[in-house]
Amino acid sequence: MSDDGSRIIVGSDASGTDFGYVAVYHDDQAGSWVLVNAMIPGMASGDHFGMKVGISANGSRVIVGAHLSHAGGTRSGEVAVFEDNVSNSSWVLVHNQRIPGKAANDIFGFSVDLSSNGSRIVACAASHDSNGLTNNGECTIYDDDGSGWVPVHGSISGLGSGDNFGIAAKLSADGNRVVVGANGSNAAAGQVRVFDDNMSEWEQVGNELNGNTSNDRFAWVGMSDSGKRIIVGARFGGGGPGGGGPGEVRVFEK
Repeated sequence: MSDDGSRIIVGSDASGTDFGYVAVYHDDQAGSWVLVNAMIPGMASGDHFGMKVGISANGSRVIVGAHLSHAGGTRSGEVAVFEDNVSNSSWVLVHNQRIPGKAANDIFGFSVDLSSNGSRIVACAASHDSNGLTNNGECTIYDDDGSGWVPVHGSISGLGSGDNFGIAAKLSADGNRVVVGANGSNAAAGQVRVFDDNMSEWEQVGNELNGNTSNDRFAWVGMSDSGKRIIVGARFGGGGPGGGGPGEVRVFEK
């Protein structure tokens, strides 16, 4: 939701024949949530547009992932950012640019987020192959340079095959810190890494944070606006060796 809570974004990725759509609603202060402009539809059947969404602080920009889009190859995925065009009551594709996944089966857009002002975004491909690894995953941060979405430094990659780095990711309000989860790391114990923009590269902050035991799936992340605190969920944590627990949440501070 927007910072003041007056706008919310909702995705329905299985709508229709899995086209998906996204809707933004505004609190009219009279007891109702009113649709802002029209709903934003997916581009093609099977895209699952709206599986992951984000909204800027003032609610004027939204980011949407369509992780099964074929834009860059079969199930490569795709990400799009839209802006509220108040003058004609519509959601307009920013720079008329959709960002496709790099390769088939990347599922780019499975996690997305944007900075407070919407000028910086993160989009991840949790099944991307790189550095001679398979399904290690990758996240890319982009800046709006006024005419398009431009990658900031290089992409950040998972450390091992099967890590699925980028299954979840969040930016700080200013976009200079990003936290990324990898739920397949360390025999699916899961792992989280935090990076800062040092103006030339994405530099890891501190050590990796690891799940307590195999199959915890410690990776589902959130971050405070300042980036000083992060929260991580372990889907099957709290159950001892081998996972299968009821779930667990841990909060970290830098």
